[in-house]
Amino acid sequence: MKVPDTGNTVEVWLELVNTTASLDGVERIVNLVNGTFPGPTIHANWGDTVIVHLYNGLQNNGTGLHFHGIRQNYTNDADGVPSITQCPTAPGESITYKWRATQYGTTWYHSHFALQAWEGVLGGIIINGPATANYDEDAGMMFLNDWSHQTSAALYPSAETNGPPTLDNEAGKSYRIRLVNAAIDSHFKFMIDNHNLTVIAMDLVPIVPYSTQVLSMGMGQRYDVILTATETSENFWIRAIPQTYCSDNENSGNIKGILKYSSTNNTEPSSAYSYDDNCDDEDMSTLVPYLSRDAGTNLTSEELAVTVAYKLSRRDVAMLPASGYLVIAFYTDNPGAWLMHCHIGWHTGEGFALQIVERMSEIEATIDTDRLNSTCAAWESYAEAKAVEQDDSGV
Repeated sequence: MKVPDTGNTVEVWLELVNTTASLDGVERIVNLVNGTFPGPTIHANWGDTVIVHLYNGLQNNGTGLHFHGIRQNYTNDADGVPSITQCPTAPGESITYKWRATQYGTTWYHSHFALQAWEGVLGGIIINGPATANYDEDAGMMFLNDWSHQTSAALYPSAETNGPPTLDNEAGKSYRIRLVNAAIDSHFKFMIDNHNLTVIAMDLVPIVPYSTQVLSMGMGQRYDVILTATETSENFWIRAIPQTYCSDNENSGNIKGILKYSSTNNTEPSSAYSYDDNCDDEDMSTLVPYLSRDAGTNLTSEELAVTVAYKLSRRDVAMLPASGYLVIAFYTDNPGAWLMHCHIGWHTGEGFALQIVERMSEIEATIDTDRLNSTCAAWESYAEAKAVEQDDSGV
């Protein structure tokens, strides 16, 4: 589909701050965007131009803001990944990112500086566009997070030697819920007791709707679901259950909210659906893109066996099974240096990442070298004055 030319620009101002907060009742140091968790949701329409002004008000941390899954067409320097597309933005400095919303759906932004995203530097992005099923009301973003009473930086040395730490942690209408797994190391099974979920999109890709009771969500993944509020006799748990197969969370049975109908009392809600404890993706055969894409034609005379009998999914986060593999394909049509990495925060910090340098000879023409150089000069000056030591992979 052709991206509409709206001629509209959405401009957003964000500021990172150090503060303390009690996100789960226990006060700890946090880094927040505009003083809230999650940070403000960026709203745009399909085809809009988005400009984000970021001021780093943190006391002792550089930063960089990544817009997860946004297709940075010829805007590589707006990808916001320190060590790859920019130097860290130093404390007291600002940076501006500009990109076009060529996709629509649900995603999120987060810091890509060390483990800063899981100190609180994250927020939602909603790009309005067509939907593959009808609904009455957009209920907005719902983040699924794990949360420790220690900072991620304090836990990192243990994670390096001992593996990921255990974390403490109206009826008749249909509602669109935009789910994001923003956890550092928890694969969730999401469900709402006694309710089916109609899944209409994943990772900014509209899909042929399908119904499920339990949704499997890996770190960094997004799903748009429609909940039809058909039950009215009682309250129901909304559950995000970390999978013990690959996640270690002491509160795995207590990450819940309540779906409350206006006509019900405050009695204890219902019981969960049964599920298999695993860290698999949703079945690929159900994740069928609503808009097909031409894969080209084989013009040779050789007969080839078709081994995949369903349409392949298009997404930006997929689960890599233990001792397994992924087959990934993408068009090399966008010059830049692009980060590919594990979205388990500890793993990225420990080096489970690589960069893909695409169409190298064309990259220089796409970047603002003056901005790049000034950002790097400010960071180098700060890092030298503060004797900053790098203790992770740099991304």
